[in-house]
Amino acid sequence: MDLFTHVNWIAVVVAAVAAFALGAIWFAPPVFGNAWLAALGKPKEEMGMPASAMGLSFVVTLVICLTMAMILTRMPLTTTMGAARLGFAIGVGIVAMGMASDFAFTKWPRKLYWIQASYHVVMMTLIGTILGAWR
Repeated sequence: MDLFTHVNWIAVVVAAVAAFALGAIWFAPPVFGNAWLAALGKPKEEMGMPASAMGLSFVVTLVICLTMAMILTRMPLTTTMGAARLGFAIGVGIVAMGMASDFAFTKWPRKLYWIQASYHVVMMTLIGTILGAWR
């Protein structure tokens, strides 16, 4: 598979760990965690400590980072800022817009959408920045 030839695997893992850490900060109670739980309409006790969800979340983040790395190996972006802009564009134009459709049909609270979508936009920008810096 030629797609994997030029992937910097260390950068992929570092980007995944950084994106996962961003999520831990983003959804911490003092940042957006309490507002997120309120928008979900669930008490913290109901959420428990979902180890399997956290494990799946890390695997998903790793796949996102690998996919972004494969895209970047095919793009003529030569700067870290170019890769960051691509991450931002994907975050806004693909991820957040796709989520908007889901939220429109489910009628979940707007606040929940903004917390989750903005996290994904920042996450994709961070991933692009890290992968771009390690190209």
